[in-house]
Amino acid sequence: LSAMMIIFQISSIKFLSPEIEGYIQSDKLKIAKACRSILKTEDQLYIYRDNLPSILFYSGHPYVWITSSGIEIIKEKASAREPFFVITSKKNLKNLMESGVDLKLLKMEGRYVILSSINSDNKDRKDSR
Repeated sequence: LSAMMIIFQISSIKFLSPEIEGYIQSDKLKIAKACRSILKTEDQLYIYRDNLPSILFYSGHPYVWITSSGIEIIKEKASAREPFFVITSKKNLKNLMESGVDLKLLKMEGRYVILSSINSDNKDRKDSR
């Protein structure tokens, strides 16, 4: 009986892992695709409270990871009126917005959002690619 249980567990891991991994990564892939369409090469991207190396991999856009104690960096950027973008999970969105930073919601994909210090319809921005 225990041998059959081990075989079942190994089989489950082998066949279900790709499906589970695909589900876990799907929101990250969607938000990374949105990054590719919204962000310009020179745009600054911050990830707030979520360590998401998949975003770098899928979007090809470097980012700075900011913990909750680093929110002052985002406040400084916002007060300097520099264009920048922030990705965070929906669960961290309230905390970020309550900090007083004026950010616009650009995109919501699954568990993640893209926020910006500028409007998404700003077509005057040139891409240096």
